[in-house]
Amino acid sequence: MELVILPPFWKSTLAYFIYILITCGLFYLTLRLVMKFNRLNNAVEVEKQLTNHKLRFFTNISHEFRTPLTLIRGAVENLNGYSGLPSSMEKQLCILNRNSMNLTRLIDQLLEFRKLQNDMRKLDLEETDMVEFAHDIYTGFQELANQKNMNYLFITEVDSLCIFLDRKKCDKILYNLLSNAFKFTPRGGRIELVLRYDKGTDSCVISVKDNGVGIPKEKQDLLFSRFAQINFSSSGTGIGLSLVKEFVEVHKGKVSYDSNIDGGSIFTVILSARRDVYEGENFLESSDLPMLEVAKEELSGPIGKIVVNGLIPPEDPSLAMTGKVPAGYRLLIIDDNDDIRIFLQDAFANYMEVDVAEDGENGLNKAIENNPDLIICDVMMPVMDGFEVTRKLKSEFHTCHIPIVLLTAHSSPEHQLEGIESGADAYITKPFSLKYLVKRVMKLIEQREQLKRRFSKDFVIDGSLVAITDRDQDFMERIEKILEDNYKDVHFTIDRFVELADMKRTLFFKKVKGITGFSPNELIKLKRLNESAVLLRQGNWTVSEVSYKVGFDDPYYFSKCFKAHFNCTPSRFKQGDY
Repeated sequence: MELVILPPFWKSTLAYFIYILITCGLFYLTLRLVMKFNRLNNAVEVEKQLTNHKLRFFTNISHEFRTPLTLIRGAVENLNGYSGLPSSMEKQLCILNRNSMNLTRLIDQLLEFRKLQNDMRKLDLEETDMVEFAHDIYTGFQELANQKNMNYLFITEVDSLCIFLDRKKCDKILYNLLSNAFKFTPRGGRIELVLRYDKGTDSCVISVKDNGVGIPKEKQDLLFSRFAQINFSSSGTGIGLSLVKEFVEVHKGKVSYDSNIDGGSIFTVILSARRDVYEGENFLESSDLPMLEVAKEELSGPIGKIVVNGLIPPEDPSLAMTGKVPAGYRLLIIDDNDDIRIFLQDAFANYMEVDVAEDGENGLNKAIENNPDLIICDVMMPVMDGFEVTRKLKSEFHTCHIPIVLLTAHSSPEHQLEGIESGADAYITKPFSLKYLVKRVMKLIEQREQLKRRFSKDFVIDGSLVAITDRDQDFMERIEKILEDNYKDVHFTIDRFVELADMKRTLFFKKVKGITGFSPNELIKLKRLNESAVLLRQGNWTVSEVSYKVGFDDPYYFSKCFKAHFNCTPSRFKQGDY
């Protein structure tokens, strides 16, 4: 009898069929899961690319806006200089000023958002009185509150509260919160900016309250999302509150939203008042503050005048230059924008000789050919940008002494650093105040004139007044040695000077004049007069003997030159009456 032993169920054909089905099912589910994750990753990547494209577009447009904004604000600044304007026109100028300021803020906001998107979370912290800081921003909305007939209040529980913060970022935090409150609160509404100190957490608590339209519960989770607009506004970009959240978190703080009992919204920002929470961040000392902040203080105008980000209504921006610019001073303006060139040319034309160039290459050629005393150059230009123009001019021996002011729509520290590293003497971002630009130009001219006076007195180049390149320093040392070896020789002439310098005559004249402010002939005379003063003080020789010793062949001409230079006759100088 044959016995057939059947396999257990788990080894049966049916079991193997079930195993195959389960394996196929798992494979199918795994494949579906992988495909789903793939689609999700692709969607995230596409979203990132779209966000990057949006930000890149906004960034590029923002840079393009800066040039027309410069012209608008410059025109407003000039109009403010006219006295006796009708009140209706003054009102329109106020509107232009306020809205150009708002546009500038929006542009800066987009650029800051781009930095945050690239994870550039650097803080420049300085000790600030938060009460005063918040009140200044509050005051900026006062006129708008009056126009909308709003009950607009600033409430503080403390008179002063000093904390460390990044002023630019905190300005945008408060500005965005107040701007949203005004945007979504109807006429006759109520807006409060409340500031208090929480002793328990050692923090500053800032609240912006309004009784406006409020935010529906189902949309509150989208409040701080990028490019999200909870309530439609034609003037919104959808990044304001996202930027607020980013900046608050960079400050190691918190931002929250609550519904107002009376309707509307309450946004609360909590910032630590302790310094140690910012360990590792950059703390600014008073000497580190940006030049623009100093400039704003220098440019501060009388109460009642319109003041926007250094935009001060001048009686005439160019009047600051009257009587200060030496005759024959030459300025070269390099900019591809016709309106900017004309705008700057009109500002400076009455006080110095102005030449213009429409692109970097043409400007470089004009600078080399004409050897101007100062150059104002845009950065973003066709053919050759401003950085390259600056580098080439600073690398050329016969132009490296020329001061260069760069104008640019790029406001990032990286671009500023690139401008300074290329050799620029000043870096000004658009939109700029014409009065501020004039002051910077005047400061450079003043430094050159101080250098000239110092040189005529002590016969030394003062590196603390202007930046002298190594090549210029070597050149001046060579010139001083030639003069030291030859000034006593009555036959030491310009031709011999040029020959010993081993340079082409035209280049030699330009270079000496560019660095010292004197022609080679005047340089020889200065050296002889300064040395004669030393000999006269010693009192061992007569005036005639001194004149021959220092290379003059005519004592009368020597006395005439000495009096013109020292405002004193050689005889009186010798007696100590000077």
